[in-house]
Amino acid sequence: MPKWIQHPITNELVPASEYRPPSEERHFYAQGDYEPVKMPDGSVITCRGKMRKAMKDGNMTNTQDYSPEYTEKKNRERLSSMRGESAAQDKERRQSLHRILGEYGYGD
Repeated sequence: MPKWIQHPITNELVPASEYRPPSEERHFYAQGDYEPVKMPDGSVITCRGKMRKAMKDGNMTNTQDYSPEYTEKKNRERLSSMRGESAAQDKERRQSLHRILGEYGYGD
């Protein structure tokens, strides 16, 4: 009975005599030089590590951290809130109407 091995990438069964493991290629990514940045407090950041620490310590974030979909969703939520269409505002209106109607003897 022949022996079979499942290929880890294609998940196909291959006869053991024909099996060749996938090559272990390593990918290398090099980032360019870091341009110094002057922070609002006057300090100068000269490397990415210091920038990450400064951003974390200052409770700041980079706009590149947000996808266009996330930004669009937040814009829709903001517009909805400005128009009074948010779920919280709807709940507040319902509670207010229930309270007012209750004062006049309507409702529960």
